[in-house]
Amino acid sequence: MKILIELPTWLGDTVMTTPAIESIFDNFPQFKLQLVGQKTSLEVYKNHPKIDKLFEISDKYIQYFSLARKIGNFDIFVSFRNTFRSRIFRKLIKASKKYSFNKGVLKGHQVEQYQNLINYVMDVNLKPGKLKLYQSSVIQITKLTPQLLVLIQVLLMAMQNVGSLKNLYHWVVC
Repeated sequence: MKILIELPTWLGDTVMTTPAIESIFDNFPQFKLQLVGQKTSLEVYKNHPKIDKLFEISDKYIQYFSLARKIGNFDIFVSFRNTFRSRIFRKLIKASKKYSFNKGVLKGHQVEQYQNLINYVMDVNLKPGKLKLYQSSVIQITKLTPQLLVLIQVLLMAMQNVGSLKNLYHWVVC
């Protein structure tokens, strides 16, 4: 099955889609996913090992028309956006089934709302997993002292426990 997913515009919202997209891969590994979004949003998924293709798009309407013609047919189209542009794009995309995010209909935190949309589309009842980011396989670290490495490890563990940069600031400073 070939699926096209339109990502949210905002980086934070895109990160919140990661549990929903991971649930597709975890439960339907045979599906082929392609993503469309703005450059910032695509950065979240550019190193994902299972994404077939990424399509960058800007806010220019003409790009929506040309991209829709260029990318071909899909079995399913899912948009995590609910804007006028995404509604136009939805009409232009050739897909057997089309779904759009509607913030006013789904309940819960944004992560849960995105998962609920995927649950509806895939006819499953899954709980959202953890947020996930994929790094490049090449990480360059030069001349880190052991003390700095320990500090980085402590900060990463603290982030997992406190949940956000704002909370981390209060946890460390206050």
